[in-house]
Amino acid sequence: MPYDEKDFYLSEDLLDKQVIDMNGRKLVRVNDILLKEEERRDDAI
Repeated sequence: MPYDEKDFYLSEDLLDKQVIDMNGRKLVRVNDILLKEEERRDDAI
């Protein structure tokens, strides 16, 4: 499957990467991801 720039792949784009929190204060390495299923909204993209 070709990689499209607008796609987001968890293993390639997020796991084992350094991320900064929303306030720009904390640098962490992503090792685990917790996915949560939520009810779909009509205005969601």
